Amino acid sequence: MRAELLALCIAGTACTPQSEKLPIESLFATGSDSGSPVSDRDSGAPPVDSGSPPDSGSPTVPTAGPWPAESDDLGPGGDMDCANMLSPCNHHVRLAVGDGSGSWTIVPTPVATRASVPDAMFVDHGIIEGRRWRSLWLSFVDVYPAHIPAEADVENLISVAILPFPDDLADTPEDLLEILESGGPIGWIRKRTDTWKFGFRIVDPDREMFADNTVVTELSDVQHAMLTIDLDLESADNKLYLLESTDGFSFDFTAEVAMGRVGTDPDCYPLQEPIADYPAVLPMRWAPSGDGQWGCNVSGYQEFSRYEGTLFEQTGTDERASGITVTSTMAAGGVRTVWGHVDPDTPTTPGQSDLVRTLENADGTYQDAELIIDADDLPGAELGIQAPTVLPVAEGVELLVFHTLVDAP
Repeated sequence: MRAELLALCIAGTACTPQSEKLPIESLFATGSDSGSPVSDRDSGAPPVDSGSPPDSGSPTVPTAGPWPAESDDLGPGGDMDCANMLSPCNHHVRLAVGDGSGSWTIVPTPVATRASVPDAMFVDHGIIEGRRWRSLWLSFVDVYPAHIPAEADVENLISVAILPFPDDLADTPEDLLEILESGGPIGWIRKRTDTWKFGFRIVDPDREMFADNTVVTELSDVQHAMLTIDLDLESADNKLYLLESTDGFSFDFTAEVAMGRVGTDPDCYPLQEPIADYPAVLPMRWAPSGDGQWGCNVSGYQEFSRYEGTLFEQTGTDERASGITVTSTMAAGGVRTVWGHVDPDTPTTPGQSDLVRTLENADGTYQDAELIIDADDLPGAELGIQAPTVLPVAEGVELLVFHTLVDAP
């Protein structure tokens, strides 16, 4: 995924003219223990009832909610052979919590190992049994062999990790750290999508949700779209596909998005006026059948350029930003912030990258990219902060989602 894979292809280490998989079979050869998931203490199942009555003063936890009832047979990943240490088989998805003033702490346990390029958003569920609930949805490229169905002739799929939580347990950085590490009162719910069935090399998910009401009280009220890349390692002639789903996991192919240059990791977002909070569940006007307009940032080397149009056709503009790539766009307070990563001038390890951001000006231009976190300064992320998303959680509480390398090349 990303520029490293394309560079590996050019170097002749990651693809061959006959290859039709991501990247090639040798990169996903499994060791003796790779066919079995590792033990997963946060398997996504609800906590086991100990048989003791709950404390009468404890807040109520819903027995069911507007999120999936149970996990698929997925865990957080585990060990596998990895012939190319810059590829997704050496990536894991990590979380970090910020206090809004520049201090960040990484969550000790990765959400997913042998996983890459996460897409992240919160879904607001409103008040359930006296408490406001939300859920965090992470969609990512999953290359862990035990997660891939036997009938799938692919070496990756898009998996999803969902964490429901009440706001009153995430209103400080310390509380959010505990929720993300423990799974909170519900636990992580892990699901696979069926995007493998299309037979393409589906990577770089960008999930969007649409509903008549942006507060989701029933999961069936939501329509999903996923923008994904069909990654062509041989020619770099990538394609951007639009997929749709009614449950968020079983997808139908809708269209190839017409775009002059797809590149890698396009970051699409609604061009709402006035600018509204995003990522979020969007009004139906922005669904593929609606007339809402979209922007898409397309990554190049250490820069991105903006395209605009519909979810079916995107046209290039003259706007671009340098010193930032593989972006995610967040809108709050009427301002769009574009988060991304950049290669440091003097990396301390191969493949390292730092967290940067730029702000979109009122005229559509961009400010100079600003360094937010030097990877060397965040313990647990020294091998790079890649494909990042930053989301506000509460006042003085932020969430950073990214992937980094498991082991140094």
